Amino acid sequence: LNYLHFLQPKRYDVRFHEPFELIGATFTLFEVSHPRLKECAGMVIEENGKKVAITGDTRLEIPVESIEAMMGADLLITDAIAPPEIRLIKHMNAEEALEMARRTDAKSVIFTHISHLYPPHNKASLYNSTQPNDEYTPEKLHSPQKRSDERWPLGYDRMKIRL
Repeated sequence: LNYLHFLQPKRYDVRFHEPFELIGATFTLFEVSHPRLKECAGMVIEENGKKVAITGDTRLEIPVESIEAMMGADLLITDAIAPPEIRLIKHMNAEEALEMARRTDAKSVIFTHISHLYPPHNKASLYNSTQPNDEYTPEKLHSPQKRSDERWPLGYDRMKIRL
């Protein structure tokens, strides 16, 4: 990263399931599975009594310790690259992403890393922002206990969430 020389970056080695503090929040990496790649990580961020878990690219089959790390998250931001009828090796589809949310007992869930395999966003998403400053609160976010065959909790660019 030669172009960032003015930042004077400093390397910190971190390990799975060993929390570390940064910018006033606690971060914990956990192992996920993205076949052919080794040591892929998701992340839990905790601050002011709130917990956000981010899976990154993964399939549903991950270590039990990783599920435990995400347990009870106020918000799960999870990989859901395709609608439920499509099965992939390296990523979760919508049904698997909802199952991940159920396994982790997440209070709400947002799908990311979504592909063009879904119908158009305004037809497939539960969240259709009409205003650029729309803000989603836990009351407005999708509970993983609810099931929708037609609409999914798809995230979108510049989505604002207040926990």
